[in-house]
Formats: sequence, structure tokens, C-alpha cells
Amino acid sequence: MKENLPAKIFAAAVVVGMLCLIPSAVEHDRERQIERAKIDSLFQEAHRKMRELNEEFRRTDTELDTLNAVAERLLQGAKATNQILSK
Repeated sequence: MKENLPAKIFAAAVVVGMLCLIPSAVEHDRERQIERAKIDSLFQEAHRKMRELNEEFRRTDTELDTLNAVAERLLQGAKATNQILSK
């Protein structure tokens, strides 16, 4: 019995040490979850902003297409007017 006493004490110390680490591990896990939630929130916000910018780009692109069509008609009208005036 006395021969195994140091081994038993060491084993008990290891178990107590591991039990002491549990609250620290739980707290660390909680902190990681909070950080992960913050990061997820930032990614969601970035994704929302990206969708908004994409929609704005589509509107701008449509407006530019409209302006290009108007400019093309004006150019055609100017060419026609130039031909009439040059006769």
C-alpha cells in the first residue's frame, strides 16, 4: 500500500489539476464563441453591404445603358442634322 502511495498521490494530483482546468477551458470556449459571433456578425454586415453595393451597381449600370441609348440617338440626330445642313 505504501509503495503505491506516491503513484496514487500523483494520479490524484493529475485529476485535481485536470478538474481545475475545466472552468478555464469552459471560459475560453465561451470567449471563442463570443468572438466567433462577433466575426459572424461582421461577415453578415459585410455581405449585406456587398448586396447593397451590387444593387446600386445594377441601378447605375441600367442608368448608364439608358444614357448611352439617349446619347446614341442624339448622335444620330446630330449626324442627320449635319447632313441636312451640309447640303
